[in-house]
Amino acid sequence: MDAWVLWLLATVVLAFGEIATTRLVLGPFALGAVIASFASLGGVGGSAIWILFIVVSLAALVLLRPVARRHLREHAPHRRGPRDVIGRPARVLERVANVEGTGIVELHGVVWNARALEAHEVYETGDEVEVVDVRGATALVAGC
Repeated sequence: MDAWVLWLLATVVLAFGEIATTRLVLGPFALGAVIASFASLGGVGGSAIWILFIVVSLAALVLLRPVARRHLREHAPHRRGPRDVIGRPARVLERVANVEGTGIVELHGVVWNARALEAHEVYETGDEVEVVDVRGATALVAGC
């Protein structure tokens, strides 16, 4: 079997491994393997292929992994759940009054049912409040 075919098989195995783990560890090595496959097809052989594979893989790992980690870190708040909103500011859309059983706030473009942390507190439409707790699908808020 030709060397380029083996490198192509290694590419497929590494790519499937990357898809299964989604950690951007095997992907750069799959890129190195595909480059090695093309180089082998072009007539490069021996240790030069291995050096090319290692250099391309490590360069891709060093350049791409920080970008991927930053991307995951920037989008993480959307995946943590309701508790992530605690401590964040919100704007009152509908009067928050526990006695009346009313209250709606907007928090980063998402509308939440709201109740005042202190039963006697009332917040009017347009007021800025802070989310201090979450109970079910209701945000408990207090004045800023």
